[in-house]
Amino acid sequence: MTLDDFKEKFGTSDHRKNLLSSLDNFSVSMREKYSCYRALAFGSFITEKETPSDIDIMIYVISTPRDKGFNKHIKAQELADNNLDIFTISMVSSFANDTTLPSAAEMKNQFNSLPSHIEKEIKCNSYIEIYL
Repeated sequence: MTLDDFKEKFGTSDHRKNLLSSLDNFSVSMREKYSCYRALAFGSFITEKETPSDIDIMIYVISTPRDKGFNKHIKAQELADNNLDIFTISMVSSFANDTTLPSAAEMKNQFNSLPSHIEKEIKCNSYIEIYL
């Protein structure tokens, strides 16, 4: 789903639109820093909950030398404000030309199998892929 389509579908109140402005800013930062990534929105924001506290975003990044973000010390969380809860599944630096991302379903499975998520009972049941 494009970011514009996501905003149209889920920007149903001023509160939600305010959260979405954070996603706009995050999207710009991601595009400036990385050329190969996949982002999934999940959690209460993609439900009918009127006032979700944030937007949960799961990302997988493959950073290559041509990316401004090709610095393992730059964390995706640093590109977002408090209205976004960023879960980085993987941030891989690659010198290879193969920049194959896992499927959205594979990302969800990786997310759900992380020991810290199992321990804290954090689980992604459904998601929407957003093209940031």
